Amino acid sequence: MVSVSNAVKKKNMLYGIKMTSAKCDNCKKEWRDYNHGWTCMNDDSAMESVLMDDDWHKGDESCNEGKDGEHYCPECYKFDDNDNFVLDMDRKDKYL
Repeated sequence: MVSVSNAVKKKNMLYGIKMTSAKCDNCKKEWRDYNHGWTCMNDDSAMESVLMDDDWHKGDESCNEGKDGEHYCPECYKFDDNDNFVLDMDRKDKYL
């Protein structure tokens, strides 16, 4: 996930806005809420929540499910017949 701060000028007053967005750590596809067109959320926990709601997978090395803390879009992973996590390496860096 990436956090960004932008300065916005309004009536001679500057203030920062922190937003959090995410890209798949495999194919680099940016998360997007296709119902609303959003590409970011107002904090990290909200971003984590929408990623999980949209079937993104958060890596967990202790379970052999990708690297700790990395996020994978639904197109880049699956679970095989034995419930093993399988990452589609053919999609690696597809959206770079």
